[in-house]
Amino acid sequence: MKTIQLTISLSYRRLATGALLIATLISAAPLHAAMLKHQVTVDGHTQDYAQPPRLSQAVSEALTATNATIDRVYWLGAGLYDITLPSRLAPRALAATENQAAIHANPIKRRWQRLTHQLQQFTVARRAKVRLDPDLLRVDKSKNPRIDGQWQLVLPTRPTHVWVLGDIDAPGRYAWSTRQSASDYLDEATASTRGHSYAWVVQPDGAIEKHAIAYWNRSHQNIAPGAVVYLPLPAKALASYPDTGNANQLVLDYLSNRLPE
Repeated sequence: MKTIQLTISLSYRRLATGALLIATLISAAPLHAAMLKHQVTVDGHTQDYAQPPRLSQAVSEALTATNATIDRVYWLGAGLYDITLPSRLAPRALAATENQAAIHANPIKRRWQRLTHQLQQFTVARRAKVRLDPDLLRVDKSKNPRIDGQWQLVLPTRPTHVWVLGDIDAPGRYAWSTRQSASDYLDEATASTRGHSYAWVVQPDGAIEKHAIAYWNRSHQNIAPGAVVYLPLPAKALASYPDTGNANQLVLDYLSNRLPE
């Protein structure tokens, strides 16, 4: 059999919203025909395994190695990201927003430019659709796969903000409040919602939701800390500019796969 090395390396990043615990799983190229060998390295400690570890084991190793507790982690925002191969998601989305800026006049041009700049501040990778809560992984084996390849595991602390982006006057980060709706956050960001019946919300787990915001259809839907409220920008589709017609959808996909900042 082929020999594969699997490594998890952990580090902390301190930001205004708190510390992030980042674990990177790296699979090296096959070395030689021999029994399978897998290694998990956490803060300089290497553990050998006879087979790829289950997701629960990788999460447990990350928590143990850093003396973190389960209640410290914001599990709704925790994510597992596939970094085996470079993702085309980021360049496609950024190209689409840049193209929209090129073909629009102000003020829409400035808003696409501003959105492009904000997206460039985020880190994006392909997010696996898995839950990382150790309690869930322990009781449901179907949600606890073995992991192989190159992955990045992010275990954030609970943020205190939401992002408000898109067709608005003052995009940026706003304080999260209990029971505050997409309409409330858009009002804070001085958005003109005329002509908009819905906004999009990207929850911390990557789920994309459609939230009603017009006076005739408004209803409350919860928004979790760390979410993004996105009001779509006017978009033009031109054959000479790739991915222009679905620019807003590419932005949503981009935000769904972003790493917690």
